[in-house]
This record gives sequence, C-alpha cells and structure tokens, in this order.
Amino acid sequence: MNLHPTYVREIIGKLHFRPKTVISLINDMEEHGLLEKKVEKRNMRGRPKYMIKPTILGKDYLETYEALKLKTLRSRKNGLKKTIKDAEYVKRLEARNLSPFRLFLELNSLSQPIIEMLCRVASFLDKSEIEYMLIGGCALPFYGAIRVTIDIDIAVAIEGKE
Repeated sequence: MNLHPTYVREIIGKLHFRPKTVISLINDMEEHGLLEKKVEKRNMRGRPKYMIKPTILGKDYLETYEALKLKTLRSRKNGLKKTIKDAEYVKRLEARNLSPFRLFLELNSLSQPIIEMLCRVASFLDKSEIEYMLIGGCALPFYGAIRVTIDIDIAVAIEGKE
C-alpha cells in the first residue's frame, strides 16, 4: 500500500478509470478528510499538477480496507435468499415513498426503552447473584442473526427448596 504523496495522473494510470471519475473520487475523499490535495507550484504553463497525500484518517481507512480485503466473505444459500428478500422489501417501501432509513431510526427509538429495561433487570439479577440468560429475539445478534422483537425473554435459574 502506497501512502506516499502521488500525482493525480499516476492514480488515474493505476486505477484505469476515466480521469473525470478519479478526480470526482479524489474530491469526495478530500471533502471527507481522507486525503489532502496540494497544488505543486511550477513555472511552466498549462494545468497545475496536484499532489495527493492521505491524511491520518485516510491512512487508517486504507489500512483497514487492506486488512478487510484479506478476509473472505462466506454466505449460505439461505443468507443470500434473505438478502434478496430484504432488498425486495426495501424496493416496496421506496415504491410507497417510505424511507427504509427513517423507518429504521423510528424502530430504533421504539427499542430504546426495551434496552434500558433489559439493563435494569440484568443489573438487578447480577446484584442479587441470580443466574440467568437472555433468550429469544434479543439474544439472536450474539449468534449472528437479527430479528425485530419488542419483548425481553430471560431464563432464570431456580433452585429447589430442601
């Protein structure tokens, strides 16, 4: 990974994209603080040369990107089917002029009281030294699945009386 200053023309050559596309990407990345673009002063006529250099945030982004490229993505057939079903659902929402993102935020705001209640219950059970486990839809993210739920399911250990 090259983190040294580079000219725009070199980047265009390495990416094999149209110059207009690369320049647009560079401007977007500069706007998000991922790189700095400096004009190289020359005594010659013509267009100025731009030197591109990643910022600290840009270097971190590139290093993370490189690390993620090494990880292979695995998916099961059911996972792909679910993704296609979700994409179709999003299309239906958008066809009704509904924003999936706004609906997600609304759902998130509805789940906040449930999360707060779960934290209070877990704190009480911990302080009381009662063994318990979270089950149901709230436990699914720990297993890599997500299901919308508006309740809390907890299994509590009950000791028999002697």
